[in-house]
Amino acid sequence: MELTATLRLKLIAEISIGVRLKNEKNWVSKMNPYTNSLSLNPFL
Repeated sequence: MELTATLRLKLIAEISIGVRLKNEKNWVSKMNPYTNSLSLNPFL
């Protein structure tokens, strides 16, 4: 039961991070349309 709870928390954390990174990428793209061509951009 404890292992299941730990795995569930890890999965939720990974999903939350993924959503946050996606939102940041969208925000950066809106702020600077030329950002998509920069391969060094950490959000891409």
